[in-house]
Amino acid sequence: MLDFRNIMHAYNGKPSVDNVSFSVNRGEVVTLLGPSGCGKTTMLRLAAGLERPRGGEIWLDGKLLSDASHVIAPEERGVGYMFQDYALFPHLSVLENVVFGLQQKGSVATRRGLDVLAETDLEALADAYPHELSGGQQQRVALARALAPNPSVILLDEPYAGLDSRLRERIRDQMLHVLKASQTAALMVTHDAEEAMFMSDNIVVLRDGEVQQTGRPVNLYCQPNSAFV
Repeated sequence: MLDFRNIMHAYNGKPSVDNVSFSVNRGEVVTLLGPSGCGKTTMLRLAAGLERPRGGEIWLDGKLLSDASHVIAPEERGVGYMFQDYALFPHLSVLENVVFGLQQKGSVATRRGLDVLAETDLEALADAYPHELSGGQQQRVALARALAPNPSVILLDEPYAGLDSRLRERIRDQMLHVLKASQTAALMVTHDAEEAMFMSDNIVVLRDGEVQQTGRPVNLYCQPNSAFV
Protein backbone atom coordinates (compact mmCIF):
# COMPACT_ATOMS: atom_id res chain seq x y z
CA MET A 1 0.00 0.00 0.00
CA LEU A 2 1.18 3.51 -0.89
CA ASP A 3 0.24 5.87 1.94
CA PHE A 4 0.46 9.68 1.95
CA ARG A 5 0.16 11.20 5.43
CA ASN A 6 -0.41 14.95 5.80
CA ILE A 7 1.89 15.85 2.90
CA MET A 8 3.08 19.44 2.61
CA HIS A 9 5.20 20.90 -0.19
CA ALA A 10 6.02 24.33 -1.59
CA TYR A 11 7.88 25.95 -4.48
CA ASN A 12 9.61 29.27 -3.82
CA GLY A 13 7.67 29.65 -0.60
CA LYS A 14 4.29 29.12 -2.27
CA PRO A 15 2.39 26.03 -1.06
CA SER A 16 1.81 23.49 -3.84
CA VAL A 17 0.48 20.66 -1.68
CA ASP A 18 -1.27 21.37 1.61
CA ASN A 19 -1.95 18.60 4.15
CA VAL A 20 -2.83 15.89 1.62
CA SER A 21 -3.59 12.38 2.91
CA PHE A 22 -4.81 9.30 1.04
CA SER A 23 -3.72 5.75 0.25
CA VAL A 24 -3.51 3.40 -2.74
CA ASN A 25 -4.01 -0.32 -2.12
CA ARG A 26 -2.58 -3.20 -4.12
CA GLY A 27 -4.63 -3.85 -7.26
CA GLU A 28 -6.32 -0.46 -7.00
CA VAL A 29 -6.26 2.52 -9.37
CA VAL A 30 -6.48 5.88 -7.61
CA THR A 31 -6.64 9.07 -9.65
CA LEU A 32 -5.62 12.58 -8.67
CA LEU A 33 -8.07 14.80 -10.55
CA GLY A 34 -7.80 18.55 -10.91
CA PRO A 35 -6.80 21.49 -13.11
CA SER A 36 -3.25 22.48 -14.00
CA GLY A 37 -1.34 23.74 -10.99
CA CYS A 38 -3.45 21.91 -8.41
CA GLY A 39 -0.51 19.81 -7.13
CA LYS A 40 -1.30 16.46 -8.74
CA THR A 41 1.99 16.05 -10.63
CA THR A 42 3.87 17.23 -7.54
CA MET A 43 2.32 14.31 -5.66
CA LEU A 44 3.65 11.91 -8.31
CA ARG A 45 7.13 13.41 -8.05
CA LEU A 46 7.01 13.10 -4.27
CA ALA A 47 5.95 9.45 -4.54
CA ALA A 48 8.78 8.76 -7.01
CA GLY A 49 11.40 10.41 -4.79
CA LEU A 50 12.09 13.21 -7.27
CA GLU A 51 11.01 15.74 -4.64
CA ARG A 52 11.18 15.73 -0.83
CA PRO A 53 8.09 16.78 1.15
CA ARG A 54 8.33 19.79 3.46
CA GLY A 55 6.06 17.99 5.90
CA GLY A 56 4.26 14.70 6.36
CA GLU A 57 5.31 11.17 5.45
CA ILE A 58 5.11 8.80 2.48
CA TRP A 59 5.02 5.06 3.21
CA LEU A 60 5.06 2.04 0.90
CA ASP A 61 4.25 -1.43 2.22
CA GLY A 62 5.18 -0.42 5.76
CA LYS A 63 8.46 1.25 4.75
CA LEU A 64 9.07 4.97 5.18
CA LEU A 65 10.01 6.42 1.77
CA SER A 66 10.10 10.14 2.55
CA ASP A 67 9.60 12.77 5.18
CA ALA A 68 11.06 16.24 5.68
CA SER A 69 14.47 14.88 6.71
CA HIS A 70 14.64 11.50 4.98
CA VAL A 71 14.26 10.31 1.40
CA ILE A 72 14.94 6.95 -0.24
CA ALA A 73 16.46 7.27 -3.72
CA PRO A 74 14.06 6.76 -6.65
CA GLU A 75 15.82 3.62 -7.89
CA GLU A 76 15.51 1.98 -4.46
CA ARG A 77 11.77 2.53 -3.97
CA GLY A 78 10.18 -0.21 -6.03
CA VAL A 79 8.14 2.42 -7.89
CA GLY A 80 7.46 2.49 -11.64
CA TYR A 81 6.93 5.84 -13.38
CA MET A 82 5.23 6.25 -16.75
CA PHE A 83 6.03 9.74 -18.00
CA GLN A 84 3.57 11.84 -19.98
CA ASP A 85 5.84 11.90 -23.05
CA TYR A 86 6.66 8.16 -22.59
CA ALA A 87 10.43 8.94 -22.60
CA LEU A 88 11.33 6.00 -24.86
CA PHE A 89 14.91 5.71 -26.08
CA PRO A 90 14.79 6.17 -29.88
CA HIS A 91 17.97 4.16 -30.53
CA LEU A 92 16.74 1.10 -28.61
CA SER A 93 14.26 -1.52 -29.78
CA VAL A 94 10.97 -2.09 -27.97
CA LEU A 95 12.44 -5.02 -26.03
CA GLU A 96 15.61 -3.09 -25.19
CA ASN A 97 13.50 -0.19 -23.90
CA VAL A 98 11.46 -2.51 -21.70
CA VAL A 99 14.45 -4.26 -20.08
CA PHE A 100 16.59 -1.12 -19.78
CA GLY A 101 15.97 -0.56 -16.06
CA LEU A 102 16.05 -4.18 -14.92
CA GLN A 103 18.65 -5.31 -12.43
CA GLN A 104 18.72 -8.73 -14.08
CA LYS A 105 20.73 -9.01 -17.28
CA GLY A 106 21.09 -11.42 -20.17
CA SER A 107 18.54 -14.16 -20.76
CA VAL A 108 16.71 -13.51 -17.47
CA ALA A 109 16.04 -9.90 -18.45
CA THR A 110 15.05 -10.91 -21.98
CA ARG A 111 12.55 -13.47 -20.66
CA ARG A 112 11.02 -10.93 -18.30
CA GLY A 113 10.83 -8.36 -21.10
CA LEU A 114 9.09 -10.78 -23.44
CA ASP A 115 6.65 -11.77 -20.70
CA VAL A 116 5.65 -8.14 -20.11
CA LEU A 117 5.39 -7.49 -23.85
CA ALA A 118 3.03 -10.46 -24.10
CA GLU A 119 0.93 -9.05 -21.25
CA THR A 120 0.64 -5.73 -23.11
CA ASP A 121 0.02 -7.40 -26.50
CA LEU A 122 3.33 -6.14 -27.93
CA GLU A 123 5.37 -9.32 -28.29
CA ALA A 124 5.26 -9.14 -32.10
CA LEU A 125 6.87 -5.68 -31.95
CA ALA A 126 9.83 -6.64 -29.74
CA ASP A 127 12.39 -5.77 -32.45
CA ALA A 128 10.68 -2.59 -33.67
CA TYR A 129 11.89 0.92 -32.81
CA PRO A 130 9.82 3.73 -31.27
CA HIS A 131 9.57 5.73 -34.51
CA GLU A 132 7.94 2.72 -36.17
CA LEU A 133 5.12 2.58 -33.62
CA SER A 134 1.77 4.32 -33.34
CA GLY A 135 1.05 6.58 -30.37
CA GLY A 136 -0.97 3.86 -28.69
CA GLN A 137 1.80 1.31 -29.17
CA GLN A 138 4.39 3.71 -27.76
CA GLN A 139 2.19 4.20 -24.73
CA ARG A 140 1.95 0.47 -24.12
CA VAL A 141 5.74 0.14 -24.43
CA ALA A 142 6.11 2.82 -21.75
CA LEU A 143 3.64 0.94 -19.56
CA ALA A 144 5.48 -2.36 -20.14
CA ARG A 145 8.78 -0.74 -19.18
CA ALA A 146 7.28 0.65 -15.97
CA LEU A 147 5.83 -2.77 -15.06
CA ALA A 148 8.88 -4.86 -16.00
CA PRO A 149 10.68 -4.55 -12.61
CA ASN A 150 7.51 -5.73 -10.80
CA PRO A 151 7.08 -2.46 -8.90
CA SER A 152 4.90 -2.24 -5.80
CA VAL A 153 3.24 0.83 -7.30
CA ILE A 154 3.12 2.45 -10.73
CA LEU A 155 2.76 6.20 -11.27
CA LEU A 156 0.96 7.40 -14.41
CA ASP A 157 1.35 11.03 -15.47
CA GLU A 158 -1.53 12.04 -17.81
CA PRO A 159 -1.14 8.74 -19.70
CA TYR A 160 -3.62 9.59 -22.48
CA ALA A 161 -2.59 13.18 -23.11
CA GLY A 162 -0.67 12.32 -26.29
CA LEU A 163 -3.45 10.27 -27.88
CA ASP A 164 -6.20 11.51 -30.17
CA SER A 165 -9.80 10.95 -29.12
CA ARG A 166 -10.22 8.07 -31.58
CA LEU A 167 -7.53 6.03 -29.85
CA ARG A 168 -8.11 7.11 -26.28
CA GLU A 169 -11.10 4.94 -25.42
CA ARG A 170 -9.56 1.74 -26.80
CA ILE A 171 -6.20 2.34 -25.14
CA ARG A 172 -7.90 3.11 -21.82
CA ASP A 173 -9.59 -0.30 -21.92
CA GLN A 174 -6.29 -2.04 -22.66
CA MET A 175 -4.35 -0.20 -19.97
CA LEU A 176 -6.97 -0.82 -17.29
CA HIS A 177 -6.97 -4.52 -18.14
CA VAL A 178 -3.17 -4.71 -17.88
CA LEU A 179 -3.08 -2.80 -14.59
CA LYS A 180 -5.75 -4.97 -13.00
CA ALA A 181 -4.05 -8.17 -14.20
CA SER A 182 -0.73 -7.03 -12.72
CA GLN A 183 -2.32 -6.36 -9.29
CA THR A 184 0.04 -3.39 -8.95
CA ALA A 185 -1.13 -0.35 -7.02
CA ALA A 186 -1.56 2.49 -9.53
CA LEU A 187 -1.65 6.25 -8.96
CA MET A 188 -2.70 8.29 -11.99
CA VAL A 189 -3.05 12.03 -12.54
CA THR A 190 -5.41 13.68 -15.02
CA HIS A 191 -7.49 16.81 -15.55
CA ASP A 192 -10.11 14.80 -17.47
CA ALA A 193 -13.09 13.88 -15.28
CA GLU A 194 -14.43 11.28 -17.72
CA GLU A 195 -11.05 9.57 -17.80
CA ALA A 196 -10.90 9.52 -14.01
CA MET A 197 -14.42 8.09 -13.74
CA PHE A 198 -13.60 5.26 -16.14
CA MET A 199 -10.19 4.26 -14.77
CA SER A 200 -10.49 4.70 -11.03
CA ASP A 201 -11.44 2.71 -7.99
CA ASN A 202 -11.12 5.95 -6.03
CA ILE A 203 -10.64 9.60 -7.00
CA VAL A 204 -8.91 12.37 -5.05
CA VAL A 205 -10.07 15.79 -6.26
CA LEU A 206 -7.42 18.50 -5.79
CA ARG A 207 -7.67 22.27 -6.02
CA ASP A 208 -4.83 24.66 -5.18
CA GLY A 209 -2.95 21.86 -3.46
CA GLU A 210 -5.81 20.88 -1.15
CA VAL A 211 -8.06 17.82 -1.21
CA GLN A 212 -11.63 18.84 -2.04
CA GLN A 213 -13.22 15.39 -1.91
CA THR A 214 -12.18 11.73 -1.98
CA GLY A 215 -14.32 8.76 -2.90
CA ARG A 216 -15.49 6.23 -5.43
CA PRO A 217 -16.42 7.64 -8.84
CA VAL A 218 -20.15 6.99 -8.40
CA ASN A 219 -20.15 8.76 -5.03
CA LEU A 220 -18.39 11.84 -6.38
CA TYR A 221 -20.75 11.93 -9.35
CA CYS A 222 -23.94 11.49 -7.31
CA GLN A 223 -22.90 13.28 -4.12
CA PRO A 224 -20.39 16.07 -4.87
CA ASN A 225 -19.69 18.18 -1.81
CA SER A 226 -19.25 21.43 -3.77
CA ALA A 227 -19.90 23.07 -7.13
CA PHE A 228 -16.19 22.66 -7.96
CA VAL A 229 -16.33 18.87 -7.62
